[in-house]
Amino acid sequence: MKNRLRLPRIYIVVILHFFIIGLCSAQSPAFRQYTTDDGLPSMETYDCWQDKMGYIWVATDNGLCRFNGYEFEHFGIEEGLKDLTVFKIYEDYKEDLWFTTLSGNIYQFKNEQIQPYTYNDTIQKYADKFEFLKHIHLDTSGTIYTAVNGLGLLKISANGKSKLSEQICGTFILQLDSTILVSGLPCRKEKSLRSIYFIENDTSKKITYELVPKETSSGQSFTYQVDKSTFLLWSRGNLICIKDYEIAWQMDYPETITAILREDSGSFLIGHHFKQGLSRYESLEAIKKGSKTIIIPDISISSLMRDNTGSLWISTLEDGLLFLPDENIQLFGKNYGLPTNKISALALKNEQDLFVGFKKGEVYYRNESQNKFYQLPISSKDKEIYSLKYDPHHDRLWKASIRVYLGKDPFNNFSSIPPYKKLDKPEDISIKKLFLGQGDTLWGTATATGGFYGIDRNSGNMVVASRQWNWGAQRVFSIFEDFQKRVWVGKNDGLYEFKEDTLITANLIHPALSYRIEEIGQLKDSTLVIGTRGKGLLFWKNDKTVHLTTSNGLISDIIRVLHIDALDRIWVGTPHGLSIISLQNNPNEQVKIENLTKEHGLPANEISAITSNGENAWIGTIKGLASIQKKVKNQQVVYTPKPVFDKIYVNGDALSITQLSKLPYQKNNIQIKFFALNFKLDGQIEYRYRINTDGIWTTTSERTTNYGRLNPGNYQFEVQAQNEIGQWSESTILTFKIKAPFWQRWWFILICVFLLIGIGFKFFQNRTTQLKREATLQQLRAEKMETQLQFEQEINHLEQAALRAQINPHFIFNCLNSIQSFIYDNDKVRAVHYLSQFAELIRRVLNISLNSKIDLKEEVELLTIYLDLEKMRFEEEFDYEIVVDKSIDPFTISLPPLLIQPFVENAIIHGLSVSGRTGKISIEYLIKEGYLIVSIEDNGVGLNESRNLKKSASNLHQPVGMSITRKRLKLIQPAGTGNAVKAEELKNSDGSVLGTHVEVKIKLDEENNT
Repeated sequence: MKNRLRLPRIYIVVILHFFIIGLCSAQSPAFRQYTTDDGLPSMETYDCWQDKMGYIWVATDNGLCRFNGYEFEHFGIEEGLKDLTVFKIYEDYKEDLWFTTLSGNIYQFKNEQIQPYTYNDTIQKYADKFEFLKHIHLDTSGTIYTAVNGLGLLKISANGKSKLSEQICGTFILQLDSTILVSGLPCRKEKSLRSIYFIENDTSKKITYELVPKETSSGQSFTYQVDKSTFLLWSRGNLICIKDYEIAWQMDYPETITAILREDSGSFLIGHHFKQGLSRYESLEAIKKGSKTIIIPDISISSLMRDNTGSLWISTLEDGLLFLPDENIQLFGKNYGLPTNKISALALKNEQDLFVGFKKGEVYYRNESQNKFYQLPISSKDKEIYSLKYDPHHDRLWKASIRVYLGKDPFNNFSSIPPYKKLDKPEDISIKKLFLGQGDTLWGTATATGGFYGIDRNSGNMVVASRQWNWGAQRVFSIFEDFQKRVWVGKNDGLYEFKEDTLITANLIHPALSYRIEEIGQLKDSTLVIGTRGKGLLFWKNDKTVHLTTSNGLISDIIRVLHIDALDRIWVGTPHGLSIISLQNNPNEQVKIENLTKEHGLPANEISAITSNGENAWIGTIKGLASIQKKVKNQQVVYTPKPVFDKIYVNGDALSITQLSKLPYQKNNIQIKFFALNFKLDGQIEYRYRINTDGIWTTTSERTTNYGRLNPGNYQFEVQAQNEIGQWSESTILTFKIKAPFWQRWWFILICVFLLIGIGFKFFQNRTTQLKREATLQQLRAEKMETQLQFEQEINHLEQAALRAQINPHFIFNCLNSIQSFIYDNDKVRAVHYLSQFAELIRRVLNISLNSKIDLKEEVELLTIYLDLEKMRFEEEFDYEIVVDKSIDPFTISLPPLLIQPFVENAIIHGLSVSGRTGKISIEYLIKEGYLIVSIEDNGVGLNESRNLKKSASNLHQPVGMSITRKRLKLIQPAGTGNAVKAEELKNSDGSVLGTHVEVKIKLDEENNT
């Protein structure tokens, strides 16, 4: 089964060899070592490879593993790998991985599964005749080519047909695209003569050479293609260079070569077997001359590989997997002759000679040409070396410890500085930091509260002591003399200028200048660079400041050490690592900040000293000395890998990304695991993520985020990773949808609406049937009053017809269409409100269907509901008002139900709805001379235009409400009442139509208190 082991957070720096004079530089690259303690299946590793996704694969004698920078994922027997000893890893043209094993079987990794090669049984036919498979190649036709050591070159086609190369002793080299396959066949008869066969397009070219086997060498061979026409062949202690199918040169090379890697610069890394280490040759000519640098001795190397960031990976046969984040960082420590790893001070005499001070008081001198450190003679009374400064004008080294010393010659004893005018005893002078001034003064800050001093660099006499002015206890942390010979003093409460024997507070143009000033430097354009203890870095020139903090990419706001090199690059040492600041032109423009920590190869994050020469920068830390090549700082492109999704859990169950397209509403607890394949940071990667583009970024070093009880909707999860210089990667995006529950979906709401309408219609139908039955019974009981009965029957008939005409199927159909439109527009609020109003109108109509009269208050309420529905249906195209005269008591006035509604409907449909302007309807009730007068006034198209429109309109709906209402009024009005309905057009002075006015007269009886 797959097994993931968590890597410890401890950074492992491997120092693999001791000081070797003449063979290698007295330094070691900052390797990171991965062992079985970190999750590697075995310390015996044979090959490593980076796949298309960026994972590192390692072949071991205990199975395969895949590394993501955090954990090693094992692939063994349970994953389909029957032979755990894996030798080689190969990537085909489709970017699928293949593996060769000790048994001769081949395996393929595809779709996250290990599968045995279909024709492994063909290879096993020769299993008793060969040692192992060396290399394989897959062409576009599906044919496998494999180099079988001791047997030859084997070709297996896609249909399983096999062909073995001709059995001739020597070395076969098969060139296939960018791949070469090499196989060596034993030669028992001719021990000194060997042959090389170049096979290409089914033809071969033979090269014969003389081989004198070395007794100390193994019987293995190794071939490397330098370019299209150049090969390096190592065999039995001999190294042969072949160019254009001819031997260019041949040399003795006793070390067993197992790996060669050509660099972009043209140099070669060569790895060896039998603990013969790793060497670098600057060119092919250097290989021929044997001019090499030993990078790592005493180690057995099986393969070399550069990843997509240029970092070096080395598989070894005894020491696990080695990773070199940056070859430009070299380490020095106790293993190279230094007394301790705790560096406290550094100074350079020139580009080659370095002075190193230590916590225990020693000072060492290194001459690069001699590759050796020497200890300088220092009095045993001294303790920690606080500071070292080399004075090039006087060829003197100054050191500060308990006392300040002048070194006339770097290899002689130092002499102490006499006190200033006997103000102090020599043993009382304790200086912590030294600063070379622009003139002849060496400035120093005292420990504790001793202030500062000035020392004449010519005579070595003290010329300034801040105690002479009786300023009281002065705790000074930095002092600096700029190009204009102005002297700046950094104290705990800010920046001061020392002028005319007085400390003057600097013009505080920035709040950070009032905090502890730890370091002061100056750029070539006279800009002061000021390092604070907790407020970052400031650039000050001409009363203008630029402030850099961690928010701008600085590794820490606590500045301990500040160094400005010859190229105006600013090296900032902090307790949390090193920041290298490169200015484009000046600090007001964009700056580039590169951060280095122990994850990049430094011995420790706490920086104690920095200096530089023309080629190297030297970094002193509490755990050793590091040398950094200049080109590290000039690097323009830094790889920023995008995060990848590891696992996605929904309600605790692991799902693939494709399964997230639509999740049920109850599956709304999402856990997302991710990581970025940035091996340089050793798992210390910062991430930021958010959900949906309007979300707020969350920054974390954790690789898991949880979202619980998400609401239904569409989501987009976005995550980015930060690289070693603070740049954020492109986003990796995960989209998913949580579906709404069925009761919130449009189809369910629509079903409910139609169901409610159906129930309403059924109730209305049943009620109408009931009323008809009651009318029939009443007709049978009143046979004696035939005339009156006929009158009442006609009234009932007209009233029922009026009800059907007023709230007719056409109006109901329009209402349903409006509801449906609101639902399709996903306007749930308006749909629900419309449906509620419609249901209220139906309910009221059904309730009054048995009553011959209703009071005026209920009539007005019915009209209000009706007008609100029509107003919603016509998208607010008209306004209305209903006015009841104050003298009318609406509870005492009664009238037939829905008598006025047809006139209002006529005003809406045939007046306002076609007028092309915002309509207005006014309805007014008043009592005059025993009549209830109802006025309906609109600003529609008028009577004549309305009649024309009616004639041209479809006859599918013929309005009958008006005619029925006129009959009702005629029946209920007393004889001689006259015309109960009057209609007239409203016109302007110019004859244009302003609208229509309709007046309805209803005679009030005694019941209405007339």
